[in-house]
Amino acid sequence: RVHNEPAAVFSAAEKTHRANAANPVANPIAATVFAGVSAAMSTSGARGGAVRVTGAGTADARIAADAAARSVLAPRDGESDRDEIFVDVVEKVNVVFGADGTVAAQDVDGTIRVRNFLHGDPSIRVALSEDLVIGGSAFGGGGGGAGGDYATCFLDDANFHECADTTSFDAERVLRVDVVPRGEFALMNYRSSSDFSPPFLVETRFDESVPYQVVATITIKATYDNSLACAGLAITFPTPKSKSVVAATTAIETNAPAGSQHAAHGAADRAVLWQLKSVKGGETHTLRVSMSTREPRVPNLKKECGPVSLSFTVPSLNASRLKVRYLTIDGKAEPSRAERSRRKAGGGARGGPHRWVRYVTKSNNFVARV
Repeated sequence: RVHNEPAAVFSAAEKTHRANAANPVANPIAATVFAGVSAAMSTSGARGGAVRVTGAGTADARIAADAAARSVLAPRDGESDRDEIFVDVVEKVNVVFGADGTVAAQDVDGTIRVRNFLHGDPSIRVALSEDLVIGGSAFGGGGGGAGGDYATCFLDDANFHECADTTSFDAERVLRVDVVPRGEFALMNYRSSSDFSPPFLVETRFDESVPYQVVATITIKATYDNSLACAGLAITFPTPKSKSVVAATTAIETNAPAGSQHAAHGAADRAVLWQLKSVKGGETHTLRVSMSTREPRVPNLKKECGPVSLSFTVPSLNASRLKVRYLTIDGKAEPSRAERSRRKAGGGARGGPHRWVRYVTKSNNFVARV
């Protein structure tokens, strides 16, 4: 957050008035105003700030001091006063593909992040997957939770915010927060190295059959459900920095709509940047990178290329399969299915405060060796 100190702007008449106010003995009215402003500033904790006085008298001084001390973050008239709370499950995936396309290493760094904009001081309950197992910790190590040996969500370790009450977490997988901190905080951090399906599969093939040319073909396939879409995908492919490669050109091998993809080779950094605005689940996209060489055959040129790096964000996807079963406010029971169907999405005036549970998967270190 950036807090800007208020700065006063004075007209010529006000400057004259301030000059008179600087001499309390010569101007008794100004002395009264100056004393009132000084007292108000010392009470409100202002230090070194400028206060604009628009009239004479202690009442005007009090108004000016209150205006300077008022928070700039306070809601303005006419702004929405809806109660809202967001619970975001944000996961960053680390995946390394071998040269043969198989997964060499993978893990997930996840956070359950809460953004609290509720009125008053309600308590909340966040229920996680019943089949959740946390290994090597005090919670569910060795098959705890309702899922037991049939668990489908395994976490290596986890830690919780100091406000979280984990009394019933071992048996019910429920986190209770009696005093919810204002603003944003991480309710739970976790890590998982169990097997999961990477959001994208990457394959790179090289063709050196044509003299004075090496062609690298990069194929990207989205493995998530076709109801989801990646909100921006960027692929980086470093080309050889040696002088054996004269130039490189790119060609997108797909029937994608015009303007939906862009690829170019940067001569300065010797790398290809391939950008796709949106990628739906199940789609496959291919890029050809043609590198012209000085010699008919350049040995070990393939080793000078890559690795292929991906940067992406996929909303509504969580790789670890960790789910938020329900979110309740003030300890109330979860509403029935019939009642939920009558309410508007996310809550409202009749359905109570707005509650949002969202998932997003991002790339952290997502590379494919070539």
